[in-house]
Amino acid sequence: MRAGEAVTPPRERWFLKLYPRDWRARYGDELLAVVGDGPLSLRTSIDLIAGAIDARVTEEKKMPSILKTACLTRNEPQTVADGVRGAGAMIGGTLIFLALGMIAKRVGWFDAAETLKGMAFPVSLVFMSHVMYLRRQSRAAKWTITGGTMTFLIVISLFATVFL
Repeated sequence: MRAGEAVTPPRERWFLKLYPRDWRARYGDELLAVVGDGPLSLRTSIDLIAGAIDARVTEEKKMPSILKTACLTRNEPQTVADGVRGAGAMIGGTLIFLALGMIAKRVGWFDAAETLKGMAFPVSLVFMSHVMYLRRQSRAAKWTITGGTMTFLIVISLFATVFL
């Protein structure tokens, strides 16, 4: 150690060692400045560990250009009306599937009734996403994403009903 050189406490060195060598060389000083000399809270410790995992997982991977473009585009924030429509779609979808499940149970289709009632939340979540998060997408994109997700849910539910 040379005169005038800052001493890094062992706790911070331990967290730095979680990160890849290249990452430490590039961002290590910034991380030490952000962390500071004070005691680390549990939340900060978890954030540091999660950041190290992320840095190691994405270490040599490049983001595809289409994702970079999507990340750089200006997204409009959700409005209260979007939230109300999304909540309405979610509540409506849940009630519809619960009602279909109850009807199926009365008719004597017990497996179908349980499947429909079990699908009430996932399906209503898909409806809500269609209305709220995909609102600025093209009609084809909306129906492809929504239809694909619904098809997947139906196939999984049928598989579970028939084979389990």
